[in-house]
Amino acid sequence: MDMYTATGEVQRIDKPRSTYPTRLVGLLEAAGNGQAWVGTASLIAPRFVVTAAHCLEGATSGSVKFGYDINDVTNDSAKYSIVACRIPTAYNGGGNRAWDVGVAELETAYMGEQYCLKAPADPAPRQFGFWVGLDNVLIYGYPATRKAVTASEYARIEVGHQYVVGGKKHGVDVSENLLQYQFDTRGGLSGAPILLPDLKTIVGVHASWNVVDDKQMGIGTLFTPAVTAWISGAVTSLMNATGPRPFLSQG
Repeated sequence: MDMYTATGEVQRIDKPRSTYPTRLVGLLEAAGNGQAWVGTASLIAPRFVVTAAHCLEGATSGSVKFGYDINDVTNDSAKYSIVACRIPTAYNGGGNRAWDVGVAELETAYMGEQYCLKAPADPAPRQFGFWVGLDNVLIYGYPATRKAVTASEYARIEVGHQYVVGGKKHGVDVSENLLQYQFDTRGGLSGAPILLPDLKTIVGVHASWNVVDDKQMGIGTLFTPAVTAWISGAVTSLMNATGPRPFLSQG
């Protein structure tokens, strides 16, 4: 399969818990106010995952099933409860895709530090040159809808499996923390990690989609220096919290 076509292509992952980076990506299940929903999250520290803010907004409980596959009879063996989570005040509860990012703390560590996904290390190249050269990106996650709005590879989606979606970068707005990519995305992929082809570097999380010039465009919250600084601060804040704390906080 050519992962970098202009329209993007989709491939189901076989045994996602047995390989990298797929075992670092999990099915996020959350609930609150009598409702339940799903998304995708990925491991960025032994006890912390990153996802989209709108996947955590309104939640009072949640869990992540790493490398989940509906056909795996042990699919709960890598299920980790979320004990606390944090979203940016800048998200503002209104779907601000420039800050549609959130961090969740797991009950126990899932993997060692050496296995976690990493953001680009040097803020300067990210700000001034890195994104100019970014051409192709991959998204790993759990689509939850069977039928696409337009004809695409998603006609073959089977819910309950991890998929990888590949395509070309369409546009970058560093000042607005936004990344656009020219391939179709479906519900359930919200919060999915946007990876470089090296499969180790996470450059954002999938947030939404829109239609530009009759083409499906995915929208992600870009891990600019401002966003990565917020993520680091959120992890530190959750780690250092003492005493009773709310399940969901903003800051």
